[in-house]
Amino acid sequence: MPVLAIAAAFAWFGVNYYPPFSVDYDEIARSGLDHRAVMRDDVQHFRRLGLDGIRLHCFDRQISDSEGNLVVNEHVRLLDWLIAHCEANGIKTVLTPIAWWGGKFAQDKGGFSNFYTMEQMTSDVEALKAQTRFLKAFGRRYGRSPGVVAFELVNEPLYKEGLPDSGVTAYVNALADALRSGGTDKPVFYNSWKGRNSAAGASCIDGISGSCYPTGLNAPHEWTGDLLSKVKATTLDPKTAPVGMRRMIYEFDAPCASCSYLYPAMARLFRQDGAESAFQFQYDPLPLASDNRNWKNHYLNLVYTPSKALSLAIAAEVFRRERTGCEFTRSRGEMVFPPFRVDARRDLAQLTTETDFIYTNDPIDEPSDASRLRRIWGVGSSRLVSCDGRGAYFLDKASDGVWRLQLYPDVFRVVESCATNAETVALSRAFRVAVRLPDIGPSWRAVRVPDMKVVAQASDFAATLPPGDYVLDGGTSSREALSGAATMGTVPVFVVPVLSDESRNSLERRAGQALPMPNMPNARRRLLPLFDVGDCMNAKLEGAKWCVRTSSTDDFGISALCIYVSPDDAGKCGYVGVKVPFDNERLCSVNPEARGAEIVCVRAKGSFDGEKLEVVFTQSDETAWGATIALSPKWERHFVRVSDLQPKWDTVNMPWRGTSADPGLFTMVNVGFGKWLFSADSIGRAHSFEVSSIALLDKSDKEAR
Repeated sequence: MPVLAIAAAFAWFGVNYYPPFSVDYDEIARSGLDHRAVMRDDVQHFRRLGLDGIRLHCFDRQISDSEGNLVVNEHVRLLDWLIAHCEANGIKTVLTPIAWWGGKFAQDKGGFSNFYTMEQMTSDVEALKAQTRFLKAFGRRYGRSPGVVAFELVNEPLYKEGLPDSGVTAYVNALADALRSGGTDKPVFYNSWKGRNSAAGASCIDGISGSCYPTGLNAPHEWTGDLLSKVKATTLDPKTAPVGMRRMIYEFDAPCASCSYLYPAMARLFRQDGAESAFQFQYDPLPLASDNRNWKNHYLNLVYTPSKALSLAIAAEVFRRERTGCEFTRSRGEMVFPPFRVDARRDLAQLTTETDFIYTNDPIDEPSDASRLRRIWGVGSSRLVSCDGRGAYFLDKASDGVWRLQLYPDVFRVVESCATNAETVALSRAFRVAVRLPDIGPSWRAVRVPDMKVVAQASDFAATLPPGDYVLDGGTSSREALSGAATMGTVPVFVVPVLSDESRNSLERRAGQALPMPNMPNARRRLLPLFDVGDCMNAKLEGAKWCVRTSSTDDFGISALCIYVSPDDAGKCGYVGVKVPFDNERLCSVNPEARGAEIVCVRAKGSFDGEKLEVVFTQSDETAWGATIALSPKWERHFVRVSDLQPKWDTVNMPWRGTSADPGLFTMVNVGFGKWLFSADSIGRAHSFEVSSIALLDKSDKEAR
């Protein structure tokens, strides 16, 4: 059966979500919170993003005994509640009964998976008995649940070496028969984590589930740069997937990537591969999201990662609008498939139609007729809505001249989400919001929900509002129209955490993004980062020990990723260093002030006082400009004026060179040292340097608050 002929009745797009189990369960309990209240709030966020499905691989060790009997405990009761609550909110559930995982992922409660390796689970006779007993009971409990739409038998199975396809087929059939014997006639999928698609295709199941992790599963840092070309394949390769079987993406994500343009491209890839449903891994429960307390390489929450969350909302629209078997072409930089656009350089995904306008950053395209719009969801500023916060906002039309606005808080990332001390702060501050819609005019008013009090009156289309839930109108709407907007069934409950009163200036200082300037104690300048340690991961250094590691010493006690370099023999060290290219065009488009930057800031340390380090910037005109700085054994920030950078290497012989460096032309930074920098009395010492950041500082001072 060709991909296009696969039935579309099973079509859900959403997230993996785990408060009933594992790390999420433990952390919510440790925080003294009510699991049901947490799940209730998160489900409102799912509705807000237009998601209609969740997936859970159930941590069977927490809900079974050693023989495979289902143990009805608090984990099961929470799962029951979650399924029913999602169903009541129009969200369906896919269940994977067996996850196998234990250790840090699940407390040992005596479940059968404790006694077998994953390889034994797929081949051992006693392990099979326990699994089939468990699946029969699981099918009896959930097989007829109206909120459950499909089952995936086991999460990411592994196989002992030499297990033939016939053995895999027999294993799959045994599990499927056991689950169905519990009374379900819903679709049953098998996981293609380690291939074996042909073996699964010979079994009695209904479909194959696959995954997609274009940036890999693990990285010690957040990825930067253009990642779009990494979106190229799923494990549901149509060339090898069984013909005629349903297809589902059980997990997808771009681990360690905070960008907002990848999800829509991935959704189009999934539709090409015939996937009928897909589930991002995984959504962070609101109380755990500020410090990304569970799976560190995955980070998604409407409040704390607003652009990424709206990217998922756009991806859901891609999934609904694109047919299975559509054409996907791998791209770099940009991908346009109307009404969608993704742009890596602008970190942008957007959907633009006559009625819908959704964007993850300042959009490129704008609707031609604002009067026909029904919803505007975004982060950043467009011609119709501008906002000086970096949270999400949602405008939904209730009736002519009446709109519902849900304004989420401004957020600030202090420490990247992959770090052990990850921190993102949601701020309580009010900010200026401009809404330019023809049916409410330049003097619209904001009526707060639920007390229906007028809290702001716009002037020239703009007003200052704190995060909150509002009805906007031109000031003449009836009480009935306002009440109708406040109770719109399509708009979920507005949910935010306790917000911080800390100022952005204070947060910038804690994050090392706003620095006291030399000889200007009352001034601050913003960092425009050039040096990404992550780009050093594939460096090849001859004659030196080196690594990327975490430094725990910082002005604010915050650990940072850095590169460490030490030559094997200082006496023979001609030069050892690292070259790090960067996207100057993107830097200058996002931060135009980079072109006029006056100061370079290098955060580094050496093995002893007086250790010298050369920092050289190469430019697009082939010239090179640099300086030598003296390090100490303590982390310090070294400031060098751009005008003090000297011509390096062969630059003095280039007749086209200018009189000074030009940050608008920087394309690569080179950091290194060698024997020519080592003093005679230090040749026998152990030399090393560590660098965690190199940045330009913007030109205009900011008065400290």
